[in-house]
Amino acid sequence: MSALQSAVRSHAEAVQVSRTVDYIGLFVFFFVVCGSYHIHAMLTMGDWDFWSDWKDRRLWVTVTPIVLVTFPAAVQYFLWERFRQPWGATVCVLALLFGEWVNRYFNFWGWTYFPVNFVFPAILTPGAILLDVALLLSGSYLFTAIMGSMAWGLIFYPGNWPIMAPLHVPVEYNGMLCQSLTSRATTMSARVLLSTSVW
Repeated sequence: MSALQSAVRSHAEAVQVSRTVDYIGLFVFFFVVCGSYHIHAMLTMGDWDFWSDWKDRRLWVTVTPIVLVTFPAAVQYFLWERFRQPWGATVCVLALLFGEWVNRYFNFWGWTYFPVNFVFPAILTPGAILLDVALLLSGSYLFTAIMGSMAWGLIFYPGNWPIMAPLHVPVEYNGMLCQSLTSRATTMSARVLLSTSVW
């Protein structure tokens, strides 16, 4: 075979090669979005999303949606302009959640044995779906930027209520009323980890 001859011999082979290149491109795109969005999230909101006792009712619900809406908006713009696909924000958030769960499992549990139920990531999927639906139904970037991002921010805390509710129960501990279960549980789990570690 010379350099001037085609690598494929038929139309079916050309279609197969094209699909293979598309699948490799989607695989690479997913992990580039996963890695870059994960780095962005860890540098901008970091500890507010790492520890369940930092997921307070004031700063976590304010900081997290504001700093995390930028990447879904950018991916949404790219996929809508190039391919007319309205699921950019959802794909971006699912990539972030995949990266965060890999991080939480292998780093927080695998290396330090920190309980996973105290380091779970925030649930962003309802906001991403609302952001995509706003773009799909309106077709307008302005409407999506105003109404979709407002829905993204407003649905964040209610979307996380089911997983956060057990951690916001007042607890009496040593005769004192604790703010929530997470501060007590985090302190107790840290004591257990320190007492069982071998130095």
